Amino acid sequence: MKHLHSKVERPREELEGFERVTVEAGQTKTVEIPLPASRLAYWDAKAGSFRVETEPVGLMVGDSSANLPLSATVKVQ
Repeated sequence: MKHLHSKVERPREELEGFERVTVEAGQTKTVEIPLPASRLAYWDAKAGSFRVETEPVGLMVGDSSANLPLSATVKVQ
């Protein structure tokens, strides 16, 4: 996952969930990986609390960080 327009410094990419899945040749599987809003939060020292920014977030899916063939952008509201 990556924050596309964060107002605070963030890592370039973050691992926010994973599921180990074995798929045989020609087989397909559906995998659900929950991503609650709390995982998108950062600590706001001025407010003394965690904050979730309303911004677009890039989601990537693949078998390693070097191979992420699937991606989507979602708007956090």
